[in-house]
Amino acid sequence: MTPSNRQVRQAVQELLDLAERFYSKGYQGLKDLPDGSRTAIRLAGVVYQEIGNEIRRQDFCVMSGRIFVPLQLKLKLVAKCLISEMQYRFIRTKKSLLVSPFVSTSLNTFQPHRNIKMNYETRYLAYLGISLTFVMATTLFFLMGLNPKETVYEGLPWIYSGGCALIAAVTGIIARRMNQHLQPQPEPAKAHH
Repeated sequence: MTPSNRQVRQAVQELLDLAERFYSKGYQGLKDLPDGSRTAIRLAGVVYQEIGNEIRRQDFCVMSGRIFVPLQLKLKLVAKCLISEMQYRFIRTKKSLLVSPFVSTSLNTFQPHRNIKMNYETRYLAYLGISLTFVMATTLFFLMGLNPKETVYEGLPWIYSGGCALIAAVTGIIARRMNQHLQPQPEPAKAHH
């Protein structure tokens, strides 16, 4: 049975509502990501969120054509992300100058080994998330390649699918190696005399 437009719109609306909850939780966790990846992940989030907003503005009509964020709006989003990152770094630096992490108080106990492990776990989760995102993008572009809308662009989905698969594989390998470092190492066997 082919779903009706009303059923498709309802399903898309439910998915976007669910996605909004994930976006807000994800943005809360950005502070735990390393400086090098936080901006890129924030940007990916706001661009995909804006695609969802555009779908809402078009009354959830996703079957009538491709929905995208216009270049001018993407540039604004990039600028906002960069400004937000600079503000975050400025505030974080200012706080670190006010409270030294080496001073042990009831409110602030410096635990270098825990912080290093948490940073490693955060990077592992970031690489895993990127890998899974590109696995989904590979699948999407593969499906688009099977049924191209315009013959002018019929080769692009295959190129994008291949590129996304490569990025998914590389980030997946990095995540797997990082996860191996996070696993508890077995104690060496003691020699019996």
